[in-house]
Amino acid sequence: LDAEQIASLLAALDERAVRTAGLRVEDNSWRPDGPEWAALRQRVVERDGERCAVLGCERSEGLELDHIWRGSLLAAVGWPPSAINDPTNLQLLCAEHHADKTAHEARLLAAERIGEVGAP
Repeated sequence: LDAEQIASLLAALDERAVRTAGLRVEDNSWRPDGPEWAALRQRVVERDGERCAVLGCERSEGLELDHIWRGSLLAAVGWPPSAINDPTNLQLLCAEHHADKTAHEARLLAAERIGEVGAP
């Protein structure tokens, strides 16, 4: 997929996530201060070590557990929380790389939304 196709997919899935009834189910494993989330983080640390997942990044402090694929997008296509929060969809990122990833996703979604507004 090229950047435009990815942006279109992300926007469509995010839009569906907002409209899907019952999607935002309270799930304690999503809470960063919850014991389930701490256990997930520990599993990822044991798998990958205490380091940022970005190649070449040497940071090992203040790492944040991050969904590789956005949880709201996966939920929109029917993934249950247990699958969304599976360690195969989780990685550790330093604060800088986590912010970069989040900003990139937001730019893709914004670009798609601007395209929809300007469409004939």
